[in-house]
Amino acid sequence: MLDLDREFGGFQNYLRKQGEFWATVADMRKRFKHVGDFGAYYFLYVVGEPVPEHGEFRAKLKGEA
Repeated sequence: MLDLDREFGGFQNYLRKQGEFWATVADMRKRFKHVGDFGAYYFLYVVGEPVPEHGEFRAKLKGEA
């Protein structure tokens, strides 16, 4: 978190600079070893970031979308 704070000037700036949802999820999975797809989805939802509808998200994870 401290590295992100130094690199982006805050966690919110980090989230804003990631771009679309799936790019943010991929980067969070890389940076935070205990965060998976659903954990990233839920976190982003809770903090008010735009996320796809839950059914669409689950379908993509299952390879249906």
